[in-house]
Formats: sequence, C-alpha cells, structure tokens
Amino acid sequence: MNSETQWTWDRLGALEDRFWNMAKSSPSVGPSFRPSVLEQAARELLLAQSSDWQFIISTGAAGDYAAKRFRGHCDALEDLLNAMESGDTARTDSLADVNHRADDCFPAIGTTLRAVVYER
Repeated sequence: MNSETQWTWDRLGALEDRFWNMAKSSPSVGPSFRPSVLEQAARELLLAQSSDWQFIISTGAAGDYAAKRFRGHCDALEDLLNAMESGDTARTDSLADVNHRADDCFPAIGTTLRAVVYER
C-alpha cells in the first residue's frame, strides 16, 4: 500500500462491501436475482483482488496496463451490482454473459458462494 495504489484499495474495499451485502441478500432481491450473475460478480471481484495489480502499478514497469485491468474488473463488478440493484433482469443477464465470455474462470465459484453465504 502506497500513495500510488491507495486509490485501488479504496475502490476495492467499497466494492467488496457492496458485493457481500448483495450476496447475503441475493435470494430476496427478487426477479433480478440470477445465480449466474452473482457468480460472475464474484469472478470479477476475485480478478480485481487476485493479481498483483498494486505491485505492478508500483514498479512502473507496466503500471498503465495494471491500472487498466484493475479498473476493468472493478467496472464490470460495479456494473453487475448496479444492474442487480436496479432490478433490470435483461441488463444483469447481458452483462453477466458478456463478462463471462471475457473471463470464464473459477468454474466452482457457485458452490463456494453457496457454502460461504448460505451455509454459515
């Protein structure tokens, strides 16, 4: 954590809180809730968290690339959360589909989400 990366930690912390609040309330969100959308939101959160974006930004070697990728995953997560909160089912499904095609990783994330959110 340093002055060059503080913005990433601030954004990530806020998105983590929003994601977990949405995940805990997801079954009661109503018709806008689709497990696949929440799963894709979790993927985007993990992709924003899981790389060494802050290290890369700090070294200056490829800082622009790292900042772009970090912002991209955060933007995708934020868009999914906003769409879910708005109740726009078509938009949530569309965003989840587009983002899933771009980043189809963590295939068992649904099982993990259910265990963490619903079985505690």
